[in-house]
Amino acid sequence: MECEKLKIKIGNLSLDTPVLPASGTFGYGDELVDVMDYRFIGAIITKTLTWNESKGNPPPRIWELENGLINNIGLQNIGVKRFYKEKLKKLIRMKKPLIVSIGGKSIDEISKCVKFLASVKEVSAFELNLSCPNIHGLKPISEDPELTFNAITKIRRLTSK
Repeated sequence: MECEKLKIKIGNLSLDTPVLPASGTFGYGDELVDVMDYRFIGAIITKTLTWNESKGNPPPRIWELENGLINNIGLQNIGVKRFYKEKLKKLIRMKKPLIVSIGGKSIDEISKCVKFLASVKEVSAFELNLSCPNIHGLKPISEDPELTFNAITKIRRLTSK
């Protein structure tokens, strides 16, 4: 796509278009390559990754309602180390900025994930998932303004991305 009017800049990140897939709905970023034209998105945003692999919550995890749906996935994911080994090379070939969504059960776990990927030059930015409400027994970090501030402050010290 060659439309200069759609180009935007967010911090140091330059995007061809402001259209971004939502994390969690786009898999790890490579699953839809045969279904859609990636030229029309500004960046790839991965499914949220945690330090360890997670099977997520047991089924049933999605309930369809008359006016929407309820999901209870529970951050099912392959973890940052497997993502690095199995997915990163494929995503780099797509020549799009890569925004990695990071989550976890604690600020320390999120920090560990960011530290692991911060030096990977192909990772353009991080999305912090501080609000996942469907991990049993876990209060989302985002529900506490002080915890949210502490998380962002700690992560910002780890990376300029």
